[in-house]
Parts: sequence; structure tokens; C-alpha cells
Amino acid sequence: MKTEKAGFVQRNYEISIDKLTPGSYILHITTGNEKYTIKFVKE
Repeated sequence: MKTEKAGFVQRNYEISIDKLTPGSYILHITTGNEKYTIKFVKE
């Protein structure tokens, strides 16, 4: 059975968040052999 949410196939994944400065974060997502990095900056 496959579950899809927001266009992504749900599977094993790891998420880690690094705080750079107050209001600035980096989100690391690892799924299998794929890695994504998303940067959030407070405006």
C-alpha cells in the first residue's frame, strides 16, 4: 500500500534542523540516497 502526501511518496526519512542565527534555520532531509537542504530565513 502506497501513501502519497503533497506529491511525495511517504517512506523512511530523516530530518534534522540546524539553527544558524536567531531567525535563520537549515532543514536537512535525507530519504534513502537523496539529500535535500532547505534554508529558512525569518523576514
